[in-house]
Amino acid sequence: MTSLQKKRILLIAPALGPIGSGENGGVERRIRDMIRALGKRRYHITVMALPGSTGIDATIITVAGTPPFDATKISRQTEPMYPSGNAVVAMWEAARLVQNRFDCIIGLQYDIPAYQASVHFTTPVGHIVTVGSQNHSIDRALRAAYRRSPDQIAFLSKSQAASYPQVTHPTIFPIGTTVDTAIFRPSLNPQRRLIWAARIYREKGLHIATAVAHRLALPLDICGRKQDPEYFMQCVEPYPQLQWSYHGFLPDRAFAQVIGSASVMLAPYLSPEGIPGTVMASLACGTPVVGTPAGGISDVITPSVGRLVSMDAEVPTFVRAVREAMQLDRQHIPAAIKRYSLEAFADSLEHWIEILIGESKNKA
Repeated sequence: MTSLQKKRILLIAPALGPIGSGENGGVERRIRDMIRALGKRRYHITVMALPGSTGIDATIITVAGTPPFDATKISRQTEPMYPSGNAVVAMWEAARLVQNRFDCIIGLQYDIPAYQASVHFTTPVGHIVTVGSQNHSIDRALRAAYRRSPDQIAFLSKSQAASYPQVTHPTIFPIGTTVDTAIFRPSLNPQRRLIWAARIYREKGLHIATAVAHRLALPLDICGRKQDPEYFMQCVEPYPQLQWSYHGFLPDRAFAQVIGSASVMLAPYLSPEGIPGTVMASLACGTPVVGTPAGGISDVITPSVGRLVSMDAEVPTFVRAVREAMQLDRQHIPAAIKRYSLEAFADSLEHWIEILIGESKNKA
């Protein structure tokens, strides 16, 4: 950056729930990581989020509204509806009204109004796409925003971006991710138990995790918000002998204790991912990961830190992979995420923001 004056950045959080509720899944941790990364540089961060948001070390602007449909809960063909009073629409209208207070606005929402909003802004707008392709209508809106200005769309990894085949601009992705290694520290003496951590709905594969834990006769820690309580019961009820503990959506330090005590993390996800923060946290703790190559997971899981299993694999294949992962040397696993350091993440974010700001100045 050429100026010593702090750049003012507005982050627009997902509107599925307040930050701290767990409704937004790993994006909540990603927002905290962005604040940590940019806060060490010459940036002042403000976060726009729903009322009741907590745990954010930044100025918060709250905007009320009805949460949108969760794209992970509807089919790819369903047309998402954003009626009057919808929180996504309200957030972007509020951001438009205060845009002159900021040098750049970054959205972390996978929603149609978010991708359509930038035409109404004079302040540079960028979007970080944190999920793989989920819905045809939202993807069309994303693609239209990309065609207007390719630089405004950023992804976490190349594998995640590949789930959007029409979006191929090579200079803006992968923007990467990071993990707080001051909290998620190596743990070399795990218990013989497994962990699964995500928002609880079918595409996250909890039913596979419970089947694997039952087959191995190992206790299972379950962490995450119950997006689909009925599905949760369908996962645990078939195995009355399974020892499982439900922890809910944990704060980072409590989550680090649970994940560090596990022998293996299960990540049998069934739809494209970004780079899940839970997977990064697991590796930072030295806990190997057995997962599917769902988007960005395949960018971080190598044979030295875990096992990748086909999305259509049967439970016995996962069982074999877990047994293999339990033999890995935990002390070498945290080294796998050195390339995802806070400094590297800050460099990537800063580079992208400067592109957005520079492009806006050139248009002016």
